[in-house]
Formats: sequence, structure tokens, C-alpha cells
Amino acid sequence: MRRYALLGVLGMVLWLGGCSSPATVEGMSSLSSFGEAAAPSELHHAIELGTVTGGKPTNPLLTSDVGNAEFREALAQSLRAAGILATDGSPGAYLLEATLVGMELPTMGFDLSVTTRSTVDYRVSPTAGEGKSLHNVVTRPYTATFSDALSGAERVRLANEGAIRENIREFIDQLIAFYSN
Repeated sequence: MRRYALLGVLGMVLWLGGCSSPATVEGMSSLSSFGEAAAPSELHHAIELGTVTGGKPTNPLLTSDVGNAEFREALAQSLRAAGILATDGSPGAYLLEATLVGMELPTMGFDLSVTTRSTVDYRVSPTAGEGKSLHNVVTRPYTATFSDALSGAERVRLANEGAIRENIREFIDQLIAFYSN
């Protein structure tokens, strides 16, 4: 009987822990909080997205991670939503490079709430050599709770996505404020 109880508990832990899945572009994109009117005219369709590094693929047996391609696309979608991403094929007046410096997260999502912190190093420089440059390191937390997802692995993924989404949102707010002055 004790063996069955132990197997039941182990099964419940595995079910609640689940297999990890990577952070999604949709979950990391900050699409709803920007309008083109918020950005100064100097930034309208002026940001060319350059190198984006620091992400890593998710190992399904470990915790959720943020991949480079997904992070890059989430950043591009967010810049596009803010009206500041250069249109396809045209060079921007400014080049943005981003490095995902780190994700501070728990190894498993067994807690009822999971907080992840993302740190990204953003560098904006004029492509023609003249104009203001910006270098900011942004760290943002996000907490996913039991009400967001029953599975611990899912909570970790949601916390990762939220931390990146909030990080991108904060950077775009700082970028707009910097070039508005």
C-alpha cells in the first residue's frame, strides 16, 4: 500500500512539474501598450534591429528558457507595435543590438508562485554616425501564480515570457523618453 502511495505522489509531482516548453514569441511580445503617437517623430520607423544574442534553447527535461530567435522576433514585434521598427528592407536611422544577459529563475515551478527576472543589455547607436546613442541594461521581474497555470513547468514558462515582455516594454518606454528630450 505504501508503495502505491509513493507512486501516486511521484506521479502527481511529475504531472505538476511537467516537461518544460520554450518561451513563445506571443507571450514575450509587448503589443498592446504602445501607439505611434507616443514615439517622437525622430523614432518613427527608425530602429533597425541588429544582433540579438544571449538566448538558449529549452531542454524539455530541465526548465523553460528563452531562445535567440524567439527573443529577436518578440523584440521586433514589440518595436513594430510601437511604430519605431524600420520597415522591411529599409535601413533605420538607429541600430539596436540586444544581449539577453541572464534569466534568474527557479529550477522547477513547484512553488505556487514563480518569479523570473530578465536582464537585457540594449545598445542603440546612429547608423550614420551622428545622433544620440543609448546604452541601457534593463532588469524586470514577472511572477506567474498557481491561478495562471496548474503545471509548475507552465508557470516557469509564463514567468519567463512575462519577464521578457516587461523588459521589452520598459526598454521601449526608456527609448521613447530618451529620444523625446
